[in-house]
Amino acid sequence: MRFEGLDLNLLIALDAILDERSVMGASRRLHLSQPATSAAIGRLREYFNDEIFTISQRKLVPTPLAQSLEKPTREILLQIRANLISRPKFDPASSERRFRLVVSDYASIVLMHPVMKRIYNAAPGIRLEILPFSDSVDDQLQRGEVDFAVVPDTNLIEGHPSQPLFTDEFCCVAWQGSRQIGRSISLRRYLQAGHITAQLGLMGEYRSMNGRLCDLVTNGGSRSSRLTSPRWRLW
Repeated sequence: MRFEGLDLNLLIALDAILDERSVMGASRRLHLSQPATSAAIGRLREYFNDEIFTISQRKLVPTPLAQSLEKPTREILLQIRANLISRPKFDPASSERRFRLVVSDYASIVLMHPVMKRIYNAAPGIRLEILPFSDSVDDQLQRGEVDFAVVPDTNLIEGHPSQPLFTDEFCCVAWQGSRQIGRSISLRRYLQAGHITAQLGLMGEYRSMNGRLCDLVTNGGSRSSRLTSPRWRLW
């Protein structure tokens, strides 16, 4: 289908190539051969009268024009998927859909047993795939690569609907044989002790709980982190 001379299928190809930055990766996503994807780039170049992509260190680098097209192209495709593509009414009892969830191991321990119990009774054909946290959760949601993300309320992703699931409190867990900690602990001793911290993601967006606790109790102080882990459950 063409709109003012543009083959609208090229928008799907452009979105995939911009995201993958490689002909091979885009071809896998589009279920096309690499020559067919290369041909799509050629047609994009012809329509926009622009190189669209150049090659640097074996990767496709978008031109300024291609970069300016990335956001509106993705938004157009998302609008089409959300508003124009008809989907059958969801019936949990008969559905065999697979849902992809981004959930920390802690949230998995708290939530997944009752969730799976309800799914087994109400939707026995549903399949769940739990993915680890990364710093691209918002992009994964935006692209439709994941269906749900269970995150702290401080990390709610703008533009996506949210629903509170549960609340919890911080508490100190210490070695029973510690001589520094009795029935209570002072802030000074708390900060001096060696800590195990959980960090969700590698970069700042899902920053470590170490930083959040310091914001809560020390107004910007710091703890002594002896071990940092991408998960809560170590052993």
